[in-house]
Amino acid sequence: MEAIILAGGIGSRLRSIIKDVPKPMALVEGKPFLQIILDNLNHAGFTKVILSVGYLSDVIVGYFGDEYKKLKIEYAVENKRLGTGGAIKYALQSCSDKYAFVFNGDTFLDIDIKAVVELKKVENLPIMVARYVDDVSRYGALTLSSNKLTKYREKLDAGFGLINAGCYYLPTNIMSSFADLDVFSFEEICIPAIIQNPGFVVYKHDGLFIDIGIPKDLALASKMLKNHLSYLG
Repeated sequence: MEAIILAGGIGSRLRSIIKDVPKPMALVEGKPFLQIILDNLNHAGFTKVILSVGYLSDVIVGYFGDEYKKLKIEYAVENKRLGTGGAIKYALQSCSDKYAFVFNGDTFLDIDIKAVVELKKVENLPIMVARYVDDVSRYGALTLSSNKLTKYREKLDAGFGLINAGCYYLPTNIMSSFADLDVFSFEEICIPAIIQNPGFVVYKHDGLFIDIGIPKDLALASKMLKNHLSYLG
């Protein structure tokens, strides 16, 4: 299995506590957060990871090199900021399978990978991983019909609801519809288009969901991940 990890963000909201490393390299229990994500993917049976990097990319490349545990690592290095859509489009060019997972480098999810793959086999459509949270205002809310995504509202509503957890299982040719675009947002441009054709199926995740995008949540990550880290080794 192959995975793309979006690890090129600046992490401006964390600048007060991490200054010389990109956001995914922030330390949690003495380990870079990105290393914890890779440990999880290695444990889940992935064989190849494409790291989409940009800001301070040399820190990530220098730390992991071209192999980590059983994972072959390749890099999609942005010479300019491409947005989430542009970054995914660029990284997908390095995939050799027909489908690939996409993860955010600042988010930990202990999802059941096999269950997501099986859902794709049944539905034969792109998969979005979703999660219920107490306040959707930071993430954007989802509207479903059965298990199909019908509407995605970007960071407008508040209160309890279902959010986009920032993880997808996508056909690697999905960006052919956006061939004329270079710098663009996956959330703003691609998701509405995919909802219309071919459609998004939503997999509801009820396990760990840790987003280290703000200092408060980075501090909480150590507590939330402590037991899981011992399990990963």
